[in-house]
Amino acid sequence: MKRYLLSFLGSYLVSLLAFGLMLLIALSQWMFSETPLWFDILCVIAVTLPLLAFGQMSGRHPGKHPPQKSWIGLVVLLVPFCGLAFVSTVSEPLRMLSFPGLLIGEGVGELLHMRGYWDGARPLMGNLLVPVVYHLGWCWGREK
Repeated sequence: MKRYLLSFLGSYLVSLLAFGLMLLIALSQWMFSETPLWFDILCVIAVTLPLLAFGQMSGRHPGKHPPQKSWIGLVVLLVPFCGLAFVSTVSEPLRMLSFPGLLIGEGVGELLHMRGYWDGARPLMGNLLVPVVYHLGWCWGREK
């Protein structure tokens, strides 16, 4: 279980780094205008891909004692990310920690045409999708 959680932490840090790099590119190219749609899609892919890749890599090489019930690790990760979604609306430093989840939530919200009443669900949905995407990669890595 420790390897599962540490690998998730590494993938989340790489995802934060990818978000920062994409933000710098966006600011350098489109500071005074709106970013094009293709770049927005590329940002969501660049932030989501490390989660999926690290999950698959750590699922393929789980160590000497692989966890038998990896869904427990998923539940352990969902609880703090649910809290992070709610706390990020209050504190700016915590909002910066939840940027990958916010970006994924906005991307899925645009894809599903969530408007008006459901706009508040985007941060929660995105932050809950972060561990789910990692777990999906883990399950793909565990298949033989």
